[in-house]
Amino acid sequence: MSLKFNPLLLLRVLSPVYLKLTYRLIKDRRVPFLIKLIPAFAILYVIVPTDLLPDFFRPLISQIDDFFVLVLGLNLFLRMAPLQVVQEHLYQIYNGR
Repeated sequence: MSLKFNPLLLLRVLSPVYLKLTYRLIKDRRVPFLIKLIPAFAILYVIVPTDLLPDFFRPLISQIDDFFVLVLGLNLFLRMAPLQVVQEHLYQIYNGR
């Protein structure tokens, strides 16, 4: 499983459909608890003031690393969730349920 970053990944993971999908998967009991920790840790990383790259080191880069961790964390979560459950929720989202 590759975790390379590309610009289209950003648009996909942060689109309203995928944010809704992420929320629904977190609430779904069929998704293992450990997999649900991935977006939680990604969000926690953004909220907690300590960074991999301190702000005084490179101000712009240290802001960007928060963003990349969030996007890659959400992408990893969506890829590790059970495929059948993801497909079921996507079907329901696209059909207005």
